[in-house]
Amino acid sequence: MLEITVCLLNWKRPENVSRIISNLHGRAKLFLWDNSGTYPRDKRLDWQITSSINKSCFPRWWMAQMAETKYVCSLDDDLMPADEAVLSDAVNFFGSVRSPIAGIGPYGKNLDPKTTYYSSYVANTQRDEFVDLLLGRFIMIEKESLKNLNIRHPEDDIELCAALSHKQKKRFVVPQIFRGRFIELPATNAISDRPRHYERRTEAVDQLWGVKFLPHLGTDLR
Repeated sequence: MLEITVCLLNWKRPENVSRIISNLHGRAKLFLWDNSGTYPRDKRLDWQITSSINKSCFPRWWMAQMAETKYVCSLDDDLMPADEAVLSDAVNFFGSVRSPIAGIGPYGKNLDPKTTYYSSYVANTQRDEFVDLLLGRFIMIEKESLKNLNIRHPEDDIELCAALSHKQKKRFVVPQIFRGRFIELPATNAISDRPRHYERRTEAVDQLWGVKFLPHLGTDLR
């Protein structure tokens, strides 16, 4: 089994979660924070917590702090590795990088105040690209880097990246190895569909990074 713990969330996509668990079972430690309060006990999980209320996304990083593996990662319930080697390739990549990095993931963002929040979206790259932050759909980091962190912001990925990088740019990598290797699952009840989602993301970057973007134009990529 790989030295990585995958931290999952459930809200209203139990079928997706079960499919993801089947995909990863036996290849990584699996933690689940269930915000719905209804996900059945699953023996394939190494740790499962059922919340009586929806705590949003940040509890996954509290769970990650309890992991005993060298690496931890988030994985949203609308995304799944496309092949069995994705996690092992990620572990090997992280271990082989010579310059210090704060984390890796398939979806990144550069904080350019001349654009709207998602205008500098980085994904499916043909080379390794350094970015300012990673999107929480999949963020892989060293577990030790979570020490003494208390991630509590609703936009947890933005807070996490600000904390891990100490607000320094280009500390994260979107590696070429992730290109085309994640499957999009049904995304009903998506957070991005809620009112003011992109405005809240923009406000979080301003608050946590001190970067002001152009006003949201309503045409950004997800």
